[in-house]
Amino acid sequence: PDRAPVAMDESADEVIFVWGCGEDGQLGLPSAPVTSHACTPDWCVPTPTALVLPDGERVGDRRVGRSIESSENEIEIENNTTLWKPIVAGSRNSAAVSKSGALYTWGWNSHDTLGLDTDEEYISLPRKVVWGDEISGTETMGSKKENKATDASSNKEKETKQIVTDSFSLGGWHAVAVTDSNRAFAWGGNEYGQAGVDSSARDERHAGIHVSEHVSVPSAVAFPRVADLSGRTQKTTQDLSVKVVQCACGGMNSFAVLENGSVYQWGALVGSEQEPARVPRLVRGVRSVAAVAAGMFHVIALTNENKVFAWGKGDYGQLGLGRPGNWDAPMEVIGLSGCASGLGDATSGVKVGRGGGATKDDNDDDAKNYRVTFVAAGGWHSCALTESGTCVMWGRGEYGRLGMGDDQTDKQTPTAVDFSFSASDPCSDGNASGTRFRKITDAALGGSHTVFVDTEGTAWTVGRNNHGRLGRVVHGKWTGNPGPVLFPPHSSSKTWRCKTAAAGGRHTIAIAVATTE
Repeated sequence: PDRAPVAMDESADEVIFVWGCGEDGQLGLPSAPVTSHACTPDWCVPTPTALVLPDGERVGDRRVGRSIESSENEIEIENNTTLWKPIVAGSRNSAAVSKSGALYTWGWNSHDTLGLDTDEEYISLPRKVVWGDEISGTETMGSKKENKATDASSNKEKETKQIVTDSFSLGGWHAVAVTDSNRAFAWGGNEYGQAGVDSSARDERHAGIHVSEHVSVPSAVAFPRVADLSGRTQKTTQDLSVKVVQCACGGMNSFAVLENGSVYQWGALVGSEQEPARVPRLVRGVRSVAAVAAGMFHVIALTNENKVFAWGKGDYGQLGLGRPGNWDAPMEVIGLSGCASGLGDATSGVKVGRGGGATKDDNDDDAKNYRVTFVAAGGWHSCALTESGTCVMWGRGEYGRLGMGDDQTDKQTPTAVDFSFSASDPCSDGNASGTRFRKITDAALGGSHTVFVDTEGTAWTVGRNNHGRLGRVVHGKWTGNPGPVLFPPHSSSKTWRCKTAAAGGRHTIAIAVATTE
């Protein structure tokens, strides 16, 4: 492919910026010294650098998230608090969904993780995923490598079809996508059934797909045909009436939220020693779910009633249940009611210090302080954001990834991150009134670093400081003190406001918009 530098289109509504480790091509930059079958160990970009999608495509919010009901009203999930983002950072690869709904993937392609049906191990530039006959209802796309005898005109017609992607997630070495027709497709590694293809069933539905090893191209996930979603009926025939609204991938498993609020999982069962689920299986113990977020070996679910549930491995406290241990069924994270305080409101009467939880004043009954509207999961840590802009973290504290200052201890329960700054602090922007409170509207959790985005469009990073993943200058191997990421100067008098971010294993992706404010 053409590796000449591509100029950033500053007239675009939103621009993608990338930074961090790019040794596998996960930054998608033409300057990456990566070939189809050879990576470049430790190659990185330490500061935000613009990424341009091919074909003149632009990225932007698709706003496919469901609303969260509260006791008083309905909270609209929009802008930075969408339940799903158009950028995805995997452990060693990346993806973006354009405004038109086209899916682009790049980076490490082991097990055909990128869904591009190619033998190339590293894809250094964004490349569009070509879908097949999904519009006509065909349940699997087949492999182009296995179907070279197909009529050329038929191939041309197939490749021109535009499939709109509404949700996408990258796992260890597999991926799941949800289309605007509410159907789920998966590909990549399938040794645990994480691609949703039953390796014991070799019928016409799996023609051309290497079921025993991996799925080379997008293949429809076969949900069981169940009338009451009770889980008692487990037929592998796909029920086309199932409507999927969101997906999430863990290390070796996948999750889907259905339109009715139920959750299904397949692949390695987190927190369990049972055999993997080769087809989607209903998750019991949680209902009315609006979104799920999957870490490496744990899951966080947010319900329409603003409750948070967790299950899976909890050895570092990433379940937020107050004690380490594994759970194979959803457990409510009740500690949120005691620490999710209104740090974004100087009048809330909340006392908090770096590394310590917040305590609610007895006279403060503001429900916004406790209403969770967003959840995220990293490799071994978790996060929740409240309607008031409070950010709470829990799980592994190594490298300061929880944002607790010098405190690297694991947090077994949700603990508020202190985003209050004094007037003398450079992060306060010189606010003469004294203390300034930053309201957090988005968070992205990587392997050992975290990105926070506030209402003013500032991106803050904490965690391990190598390969440039923090996007800013930090002295030392790590930092637990949130610090701002500086985007490159705009050619005019405009400045960049970060809207959302995604954190991978050792790299970061963000979407920023130019503004005169």
